[in-house]
Amino acid sequence: MKAKDIIKKVIKEKWKLILFLAIFTVLFIATRVASPFVIKYMIDEKVQLPINEQEANNLVLPSLVLVGLSVLGFVFNSFRCSFTARIGSEITLGLKTEAYSTVLRADLLEINKLDTAETFKAVEDSTRRIGHVFFGDNLITFCTNALIFLGLLITLFILNATMGAIALAGSLIFFVVQKIINYMHLRQAYKHEKMREQQDAAVGENIKSIKQLKVRNSLAVEEEAYKGLAQKLEKSARLETNLGSQENFLITEFIVNLTFVAAFGIMGAIVATTDVGIGSMLGYIYLIPTFYSVLHNLLKVSPLPSIASSAFEEINGVLSIRQENRVVTVKELSEIYSLQFDDVSFEYSSESEFRLEHISFEVRKGESLGILGLTNSGKSTIVDLTTKIIRPKSGKVLVNNCDINKVDTYYLRDQIATVAQDAKLYKGTIEHNVIYPMEMDEYRYNDALNKCRLKPLVNGLPKHDQTIIEEGTDILSPIERQKILLANAFYKDAKIYLFDDATSKFDATSEKEMMDEILKLKNKITVVVSNRINCLVKCSKILILNGGKIVEYGETAALVNDTKSAFSKMVKEAKTSKRIG
Repeated sequence: MKAKDIIKKVIKEKWKLILFLAIFTVLFIATRVASPFVIKYMIDEKVQLPINEQEANNLVLPSLVLVGLSVLGFVFNSFRCSFTARIGSEITLGLKTEAYSTVLRADLLEINKLDTAETFKAVEDSTRRIGHVFFGDNLITFCTNALIFLGLLITLFILNATMGAIALAGSLIFFVVQKIINYMHLRQAYKHEKMREQQDAAVGENIKSIKQLKVRNSLAVEEEAYKGLAQKLEKSARLETNLGSQENFLITEFIVNLTFVAAFGIMGAIVATTDVGIGSMLGYIYLIPTFYSVLHNLLKVSPLPSIASSAFEEINGVLSIRQENRVVTVKELSEIYSLQFDDVSFEYSSESEFRLEHISFEVRKGESLGILGLTNSGKSTIVDLTTKIIRPKSGKVLVNNCDINKVDTYYLRDQIATVAQDAKLYKGTIEHNVIYPMEMDEYRYNDALNKCRLKPLVNGLPKHDQTIIEEGTDILSPIERQKILLANAFYKDAKIYLFDDATSKFDATSEKEMMDEILKLKNKITVVVSNRINCLVKCSKILILNGGKIVEYGETAALVNDTKSAFSKMVKEAKTSKRIG
């Protein structure tokens, strides 16, 4: 999904915001348009010179109406600005959350290529420039100000066509002068930046050669040269500031004053020689500051997407990261009865020393597979392949004889519970860590606590299972932390269980208790990864890995009874060393 598609989606969902923006823009225009006509009515219809007491009293109601219109105009304009900012914010939020979701759901190997801190910093900046700056501060502001400007211009022509034409001519002059000043300001800003860089470079060179300058006793010369550079830079800064002031408000003030002069002169002549009342002139004068203020705001913004082109490129780059859930033909399985690796090979990169080569095995429902191997033998890689964290270079990982690449990734992971040796707890309560990311089920929750022997721990804490835990605190021992992770797996009640050195931090007694609970799992597919023989002897099948290759695979009982089996020899050695009771 591209940025423009996300923006269209946000606009479609938030159409009410756009509707309210349009309503308050129209209402604001109405208050500004109505005000000069109220003034015209007050002066031309209610006042006859000299003013008597009755006529003065007649001005009270129109004056209150004028005050009310001013207040309403302020309120409506505030709402207009608020909804403009809100729309920009919603677009920013939509882009930001979609980009975050894209990274979270990207292929792990693609994520590993990213500098995530820089990526999310770029996402934050790009989405703000698109939503807040381009849409909020520029495009929407331009459109609403264009409507306001048009409404005011029409009103000026209605008050008096001649003076309306003068205002229009003034706006054209304003436009030309503003563009010239803007160009001069930008050019001066560029020149100032170049001068600053030259000064910095000169200072840097002098600091590098400071020893030579001291030896030659040329410090006074360099000080004088620096003073000259600094004076030029400050003169440039003053010029840039002056041009900025002219661009921001001096030009507007100048054109407004010119229009006032024209209004008093020409309107005076019109009032004196025609039946046009003085109220029209005062209404015109009332509207002129707002007219040029809106025009000034209109010229300060740009509706062109080019001002955010780099931001669009940046965010589209993030949104195009390859996703882990790609070709999906199977969204759900009625039952999971087998997990199979069919001649699977994998390597992280062509330069990687580690390779998983031609791995084949099958675990059926109700069976358990013990995977034995030293560090970097490929045990954890098998777990990652099963959960689609990574994908085979060749061969297939099958569930029910169906290639898992065709199965919806998130549905598949819902069917799998994984406990890794280095998994971390989330900041939150013990209860939260046991049930995350699922909803509370009291029966399953208590069953998970009992299986992991966590009830004594929970009952012994002042806040029980509402105790807050996080990484880096010493409330829990490493074994207790790992038990909470195991409880989370039991709570899930998955179809496939993957235990990747899940009990490596346990003492012998705790490990035996936990392995008994793991192997009690009924009608599940269970994979236990370990380099400890005592964790695996009760598994249905054994797979021994070394250097990414299969050393031995088969039924546990058959391997134990085979005197030539590597696993049989390991078991005998373990018994000899009293590691298996």
